[in-house]
Amino acid sequence: MDQYGRLAVEEMRKKIATTFAGNPEQIKNGEDFINFCKYVNDEYITGYNKECQRAVLIFNCSIHSPYEWNA
Repeated sequence: MDQYGRLAVEEMRKKIATTFAGNPEQIKNGEDFINFCKYVNDEYITGYNKECQRAVLIFNCSIHSPYEWNA
């Protein structure tokens, strides 16, 4: 996540590529996860603690994501 609670898409892509170098299946799972959850960055959030509310959306998306990888 970035400082605003958004999914840090480009940073995640770099980390996934580095962490799973040589493992195309895991890289694909990581990219699929990003695509599955990046919608939270566009969700309209109101009230206080917007960063925290968005982080909760990312967490909820991640636990409901069908994508897994093993580090």
